[in-house]
Amino acid sequence: MERADDSLCASWGVLLLYAASSVVPDVPAFLRRNGVSDLPLAVLLDAGAYGFSYGDLLWLASSNCDPSRDVAFSGGTAIFDARTKAGGVNGFARRWPNVVASSPETIARVDARWEEYGLGPRTESPSLRYLKLQRRASAEY
Repeated sequence: MERADDSLCASWGVLLLYAASSVVPDVPAFLRRNGVSDLPLAVLLDAGAYGFSYGDLLWLASSNCDPSRDVAFSGGTAIFDARTKAGGVNGFARRWPNVVASSPETIARVDARWEEYGLGPRTESPSLRYLKLQRRASAEY
């Protein structure tokens, strides 16, 4: 595990864990080593998602988790592996969609014409956050 975030433990019973998709972390051992018990959920996310908003993390967790293969149980804790999937990594055989994000050129073009488009107050493109989760330039990995 590269990082752990316990900010949702008290209110939601969720521990957020971050690791590269290329590693096979032993989450039950991590929980035991750190004295974590009576926790309903642990969600394993891509290391690059650390610092994302809870809304972004919920979107990633729900779109990157296949309950038939990505959920395990340890004691009373359900462990969700919601990291980006890749063919041939950690036993995952099929192709999986890449994270969707606009290119830096498209982001710059929209930013340059923001007022012309009448989009209201300028906001940062969420694609700037998601770009660091892309594995390659194509739609699938």
